[in-house]
Amino acid sequence: MDKHHMMQAELLNYELGQIEQELQELDKKHEEVEQLRASLSDYETIETGKELFVPLAPGIFTKAMSVPDKTLLVNVGQGVVVKREPEHVAEMLSGQLEQMEAHQKELQALFEEKLATLQKMETQCSDS
Repeated sequence: MDKHHMMQAELLNYELGQIEQELQELDKKHEEVEQLRASLSDYETIETGKELFVPLAPGIFTKAMSVPDKTLLVNVGQGVVVKREPEHVAEMLSGQLEQMEAHQKELQALFEEKLATLQKMETQCSDS
């Protein structure tokens, strides 16, 4: 393999690693949104006056009592918080999941394309 092809192969390997890392991050975010959606379903069934553990930070909780208010406070960015019905939040989460899944498919296709290019280069070099 000449120097030019070696550099191309190194670049492709680097790009494959970056795509793989992004796919892993997307999988993690997807799982988090799925868990949030499940928690939202649980939230809708909470009885009034029930004791809850509310997270303050990862691994740190405080006790609270549930109240009849069935609206959620949603951070929409830049410190702005708005009230939303659980159904609206569920729709929002479903939309996020759809966007993530579409992006995952695009990344997977790009990964496969670059991998095929790398394999073709390696085959050509081993044949010569």
